[in-house]
Amino acid sequence: MLNEKSDVYSFGVVLLELITGQRAIVKTEDGDKISVVHFVEPFFEIAELEDVVDPLLQGDFSLDSAWKFVEVAMSCVRERGSNRPTMSQIVSELQQCLAAELAREPLSHEV
Repeated sequence: MLNEKSDVYSFGVVLLELITGQRAIVKTEDGDKISVVHFVEPFFEIAELEDVVDPLLQGDFSLDSAWKFVEVAMSCVRERGSNRPTMSQIVSELQQCLAAELAREPLSHEV
């Protein structure tokens, strides 16, 4: 049954797609297909987000902001819908991520 909490889950998947640069279904090294949620989970649990963030960003991001972004996304995809945040909570937390990202100095990539 679709409701606001199922929309929150879907939004969490979109957030994970954005931060990882992966599609909703990720092909693993051994050829299996898994959800981007299950792709991120092990890295999230051991706090190794550098291996999750889209490599096209070339490290030019705030690790604190990226960590908060992934925390928000993972809160959206909690198994129980009642444990997921509301969209207004998500927006508030993403605004904090954006503010932190905009406040930092970008890396200089000389060519």
